[in-house]
Amino acid sequence: MDNVKRIVVFVIGTLLAIFLLEIGLRVGSFVHQKSAATSGQVVFKGHGNSYVILCLGNSYTKGVGAPPGNGYPEQLQRMLNKTVKDRHIVVINKGVSIQNTSELLGDLGDNLTKYQPDLIILQIGQANSWNYLRYTDYLKREDKERSFAKQLKYLVGDVLFQSRVYRLVLLLRDNIRHRREHGLSNDSPIDLRYRDEERYRRAKEFVTNTNSHFLIGKPIAVSRRECDEAIKVFLDGVKRDPEYLDNYYSISHVYRFQYNYEEAIKWCLNGLRVDSSYRVDDKINEGYIEIKNMRMINKGRHDEDLNKTIDAFINRFKQDYPDESLNFFFLDYSRIGQWVEADVKEIVRIIQQRKIRLVIQNYPIVAAPSNAILERVSGERRVPFVDNQKSFQKKLDDGLRWEDLFVPDRHCNARGYGVMAANVYNKIMEEGLLKVAR
Repeated sequence: MDNVKRIVVFVIGTLLAIFLLEIGLRVGSFVHQKSAATSGQVVFKGHGNSYVILCLGNSYTKGVGAPPGNGYPEQLQRMLNKTVKDRHIVVINKGVSIQNTSELLGDLGDNLTKYQPDLIILQIGQANSWNYLRYTDYLKREDKERSFAKQLKYLVGDVLFQSRVYRLVLLLRDNIRHRREHGLSNDSPIDLRYRDEERYRRAKEFVTNTNSHFLIGKPIAVSRRECDEAIKVFLDGVKRDPEYLDNYYSISHVYRFQYNYEEAIKWCLNGLRVDSSYRVDDKINEGYIEIKNMRMINKGRHDEDLNKTIDAFINRFKQDYPDESLNFFFLDYSRIGQWVEADVKEIVRIIQQRKIRLVIQNYPIVAAPSNAILERVSGERRVPFVDNQKSFQKKLDDGLRWEDLFVPDRHCNARGYGVMAANVYNKIMEEGLLKVAR
């Protein structure tokens, strides 16, 4: 009987401790948010004669590729400051790199409540082609006749992921496992000393510049000598710093330039075996993206032995790392398009329901299938639309070079974001969106 009492006391004590920890984490989060809200970085609706413009999207909104302060939201702010004198314009940049539509939709309510915008500039959907995080949010919303078992599964998942304690446990678990697998201590940063070497710099420039042509569908002939030299440099990097994943994926890129997909995939797998859960800041493990893309490419090459090798690895990986393997999930463009369109329509519905003005813009590059969807939804919902793709193509046709507007990975440079800012500015003025405050 005493043992039963001890067990009961232990269970009650444990539950009480978890409850108090949950309360503490929530209070800490609340204090942090209040502190951020009063830090002076954001002017909220109601402060004098303010007009708040909230820019939502992913890396093209954040301004990746340009120096700090030169993304399109910041340049739009400067343009409006020069011409609008009758009110205080505040442009807020809430771009999050690789954010997909479901992630943006999940954060939308909090952003609308926090910033109380008068106008929203929306550009989203490009990252859905490779980032499937929170894809299940869309499935839950669309699954009108799901079984009781599915409903219970979704409910349990929602409750768990709303718990700060549960998320803290997951973070601690991943951190402990990563450090145990790789023998890292808290003060052992990755050694990047060789990145300043001239040979390494030339090899990285070769990979970056060549990869930009592959990304836009215009592969160029590569020098066998340059490929061999680059592989030697990155192999030396792997030997000196086996924890630095960029070297593995650089080797993979070089083999892909030579259409040697077997070696390319092998080096992606090597990188994933070193660190399966790599997600730093806004980056998802490049190995997931590369293997998935090459698996899709190789379907057309009919190399069944290679396909089986890839699929066997992915299946094993899913069993060992079910959380991290989410982005090995394959969606064709049709299903991605359905997902993007459903989410964008829901985002627009919520914004319009709150009577907030909205402008939708597409991407300056071909972002299948999101560009066509963004234009279609804007037409159906009667939302002003900015066609960046058409605008940038015209500038290229008129004589500008690709590198005048873009950095090698297809993000805009400062000049390119200036074009986007001008396009949005012109649409705002054309539609008279600043004339009457909400």
